[in-house]
Amino acid sequence: MLTLCSLIYLSSYVAFSQAAAAQCSTNFASVQIQSSLNTLPAHTITSERVNFAPYIYNQSISNVRVVPFAAQHTISLSQNNPCDLNTFTVPQSYYLRNVVVMEYDAEFFKQCSPQQWVLNLAAYGDVAAVLIANPSGSSHVYPLSGNVALDDPAIATRMISHSEYAKMQHVWNSTSEDILVSFECLDGSVSPLICMADQSVTGTHVEFDGEYQQQLNVTRNGHPVWFKQDVFFADLYMWLSIESSSSSWRWVIGHNYSDDATIRVQCLGGSQSNFVEPTDCGANWYDVHTQTFVSTLTSNDGVCDLGDIYVCTTMASDGRYRQIHDGTPLWIGDTGAGNSMIFVAESVVYDGPTMDGYYYFVVDGATNQAEAACFISDVMPSFEQQLMPYACNDWQVKDVQGGWVSDAAYQMELCYHPEYIAAVNAGVDYPQRLCMNDATKPDADYQSLFGVYELDNTTFYGGKPVYFQSPLSAADKGWYIVWW
Repeated sequence: MLTLCSLIYLSSYVAFSQAAAAQCSTNFASVQIQSSLNTLPAHTITSERVNFAPYIYNQSISNVRVVPFAAQHTISLSQNNPCDLNTFTVPQSYYLRNVVVMEYDAEFFKQCSPQQWVLNLAAYGDVAAVLIANPSGSSHVYPLSGNVALDDPAIATRMISHSEYAKMQHVWNSTSEDILVSFECLDGSVSPLICMADQSVTGTHVEFDGEYQQQLNVTRNGHPVWFKQDVFFADLYMWLSIESSSSSWRWVIGHNYSDDATIRVQCLGGSQSNFVEPTDCGANWYDVHTQTFVSTLTSNDGVCDLGDIYVCTTMASDGRYRQIHDGTPLWIGDTGAGNSMIFVAESVVYDGPTMDGYYYFVVDGATNQAEAACFISDVMPSFEQQLMPYACNDWQVKDVQGGWVSDAAYQMELCYHPEYIAAVNAGVDYPQRLCMNDATKPDADYQSLFGVYELDNTTFYGGKPVYFQSPLSAADKGWYIVWW
């Protein structure tokens, strides 16, 4: 029997059983939505489980009405505070047996865990389920953590993406339609979520970056279809394309899974038989327009490992920018910045303030025009310099005639998203080291897993830090303990 020498809390998951149609592991659950008059067509929205009960969905949710938390009433610490059901102002009947959608909010998170929000909604209005919208990123979702000191909720809770929540709000604001939701179970034969990551330093293929959600009962050429809905860029699908003339096949990404003419990138290289699903493509993506391999574009299963470093400008129109991935000198507008980006480039590329040198540029992704610039150096900046736009102080902006002028009021500084994922772990005392062995069986199987695992507080998976065992030899890759 494998044991951990240091006591830690582990969550257990029950395997999904297809025999029990009413039961579904949270790892393979999906959420389908559509509006009553089809203004919002039926589709599977991007969602992710939470790290608190229930871990198996037993209840049946089919075409249940979705209602926004608090309706149109004020939401504040004293009114409709999800941490305190005594502040709720809407009638209990408004929530009764409906699915409630709410946005993740930093002020309430400081008061209590999202698990408490769910418990209060269940106690107050007997809701069917809760959807919590991620205000950060467009298609990104991640597993929300709970509080082990609280009771286990009995109703399903999932995080949904910002872009999907925005579509719901548009329907409510512009029509009188209801939005209906169903919880279904994917068969688990492929990855429900696939992450495409653009590691380029100028965001060349950032439109492909994000999570792609498998669509329930949607196939092309007998294989699943994945979908990424985006606020800033056109929606994208991922599917298997087969050429009728040669019967050759490849995984592709494009704007319409029914039309191969919309393909933007495709998975090529090596033996196609190795690419059983898109996650196997790795860095083998090929741009059909430029006819070149895109070495910075990769695919893997699960949610994307987003960077958790933000920079904020003092200009209200710009707002907050999120570093797209750890170690990548590219920041994407996260609030009022829209689809603006920050990255390093030579002055000549964006007609900068001087003819030579390297600058941090704030570039409008829609027009590809630079809006602000800050000089770094005459030569290519070091990797460390490229990751520090907040240390650049002499910012210049475009005036009405398109010329560059210094603006002392334009400043950039390090900041954090209000729902910074690492904050979920505040107050948890993780052991610095874990020892794994099997004291009852000297000749135990899996001895390669034995040894000391060190806590890595800089790397997160599923919202929690990971433990890493250093490799014993150059041929080994080491092992991780992660929350799953």
